[in-house]
Amino acid sequence: MKRKPVLVFVLVLALMIGSLGTAEEVFNAGSEVSREEALRVYLSGVLYDAPKSGGPGSGAARKNLSQAEQKLYDQVLEQAKKVAAGEQEDTEFRFVMGDYFEDKSATPEEIGFPGLMADDEQSFDQAYWKAWDALTGNFDLLRVLMAVKADHPYELYWTDQYYHSFSNTILARIGEDGAVECFVLNTGTEEMPVQFTAGYTVDTAFSADGKTGFKARTEIGAAVQKAAENARRIVEAHAGESDVQKLKSYKDEICRMVKYNDEAAAKGVGAYGTRSPWSLIWALDGDETTNVVCEGYAQAFQYLCELSSFTSPMVRSIYVNGFCGGENHAWNVVRLSDGENYLADVTNSDEDTGGSEGTLFLARYADKKVEGIYTGYIYDTGFSYLMYQFDEDTKGLYSGSDLRMAGPEEEYEDDVTDMPGDVNDDGTVDGRDAIHLMKYLAEEEDPETGEPLMIQENNADVNGDGAVDEKDLLRLMRYLGGEDVELLAGAMYGNG
Repeated sequence: MKRKPVLVFVLVLALMIGSLGTAEEVFNAGSEVSREEALRVYLSGVLYDAPKSGGPGSGAARKNLSQAEQKLYDQVLEQAKKVAAGEQEDTEFRFVMGDYFEDKSATPEEIGFPGLMADDEQSFDQAYWKAWDALTGNFDLLRVLMAVKADHPYELYWTDQYYHSFSNTILARIGEDGAVECFVLNTGTEEMPVQFTAGYTVDTAFSADGKTGFKARTEIGAAVQKAAENARRIVEAHAGESDVQKLKSYKDEICRMVKYNDEAAAKGVGAYGTRSPWSLIWALDGDETTNVVCEGYAQAFQYLCELSSFTSPMVRSIYVNGFCGGENHAWNVVRLSDGENYLADVTNSDEDTGGSEGTLFLARYADKKVEGIYTGYIYDTGFSYLMYQFDEDTKGLYSGSDLRMAGPEEEYEDDVTDMPGDVNDDGTVDGRDAIHLMKYLAEEEDPETGEPLMIQENNADVNGDGAVDEKDLLRLMRYLGGEDVELLAGAMYGNG
């Protein structure tokens, strides 16, 4: 008696782990983003409420997928975002075959393998994958994972390699004579659905155990969210304060939330010049175990200022690097409504520091010293003096006026002569003032001192709009050319 043909399990487990660098050409855009850049952009998106999607691929990879692949793409991306945000630790995502396919079959003849025998291993293996393509519409899990990575590298900052596996998905009906009668796409039953997995292994820097695996450290993503929440809470709590009080409150809030990491400073970890995105997170996450060095204090203050609205449009902060007391340091320079730039060293305003009494915050320098290519601004802490110097990178990043620090008040009171157009402060308004202003706007240096060229800003603001720019130069030149225009007293010091 002939036995009935039977369905046999052909492939117990199909598994693939691929390097992130092996993406097909159509998805190459995503591989151009380093993990460091992906993390930095992701953090910026969370902190500033900016879209974190739309990376190098900009959705182009998704467009190349089939309808079923696009469905999986969306579900993989949804779970990947949860991992990035610290809401989920498992990175081996599970899916049900029945959500994507219906049970169907294909004969060897239909896929180009007539007379296929089960014991012909090479032909059988080729036919198996041909049947997979025919029954699933060329459904490719690896292609989906690469597409997600290409379009959304920032949300996938934590990934190491692609991973997918499936079992019991394609079965073969084999006759008594060993001939393959058909291949069947198996989705299982409602009670026992067939599942497959697709996801990514976690880079060791973000894994739960410090090893490549499928468990991410949820506290990392959670810390990012917490830092953003704390920052917005601080800004909202002080929104009704004056500009100066608001800045002081930010300083106090940061010093309450974080302590200086002496151990990291001794090792040079997260220190000067690196501007690691984690320094900002650790300064604001409220976790007493994640303390920072100077760049964390300065970044946190800068971030709060960037989130804020100030009464005066003149008020702003910039993040700078340089030297304090001869040591590498990071701090902020704040321009107030009077148009002058003040020292804001939050690090050295913390308790048990030289500026804990507020002497190094919104401070004017007491003296100035030129040492070679560096100008040292010397500040009085109340019991000692500290000299601050900008490094070459900072000087190249900002204009001379951005880094021209406010000196002793009496110096400025003597200098302000209220003679509109007298840019060089020599008591007259003539062509030399126009030349002086032109050189100032071109950021030329004083040939005698090598320092940024100085101007009498209140007299240079001849159109009275609170800023010194090309419009003032044009107005001054028209005046000197005999046109009937008025030179206004500037608003730089509030006396316009």
